[in-house]
Amino acid sequence: MKKLFAALAAVAALSAQAAEELNVAATAVPHAEILEFVKPALAKDGVELDIKVFTDYVQPNIQVAEKRLDANFFQHQPYLDEFNKGKGTELVSVTGVHIEPFGAYSSQHKSLDDLPNGATVVIPNDATNGGRALLLLDKAGVIGLTLPAARDLASWGIRVCTIAPGIFYTPLLMGLPQDTLDLLGKQVPFPKRTGHDFEFGSLALEIVRNDYLNGETIRLDGAIRMAPK
Repeated sequence: MKKLFAALAAVAALSAQAAEELNVAATAVPHAEILEFVKPALAKDGVELDIKVFTDYVQPNIQVAEKRLDANFFQHQPYLDEFNKGKGTELVSVTGVHIEPFGAYSSQHKSLDDLPNGATVVIPNDATNGGRALLLLDKAGVIGLTLPAARDLASWGIRVCTIAPGIFYTPLLMGLPQDTLDLLGKQVPFPKRTGHDFEFGSLALEIVRNDYLNGETIRLDGAIRMAPK
């Protein structure tokens, strides 16, 4: 929450109200709930946080662009990029705050391994989350995207390989306390740590060098397997 608190304080300092009142749009769950959590801390610093709850994903950006609100808290970067491109706005991200969980849910099956052949799976219909869903299902072995793509592109001399990473030390994790990072690392069978960017890069380079490697998904995760939510 420290990153969110710092981001809101920075927005308040730049707003017309000059750190007296900050109007922030948010969707109800979990964003408005998170803002309610940090609201008392901001009040101690002289910032009155006014949370405007929205049920859609368009108006929060529109109202910030029109300067009717100071900021919003509800979206990820790919959505913001597509919104700016489609609406001609120039909204910018102040900081990344948290990672939205993305899982598979069923009232009939307890695990993805129980899915029968020909099962129907529903995914989000927006481009960014639809893509995340396909990658999740591909990584879990429910569908295969890599091999069909490799076969489709073979006649053009294009190889297709994918890397399925585990828990990596990325910019999104850099703001976490060390004890949290250690806890994440302990979940990995071996080695018990998060992955490094140079390890991902070296595998990608080897895929490029080895021109007989094609149509393969390579796990780079220390043998960890994420359980479906």
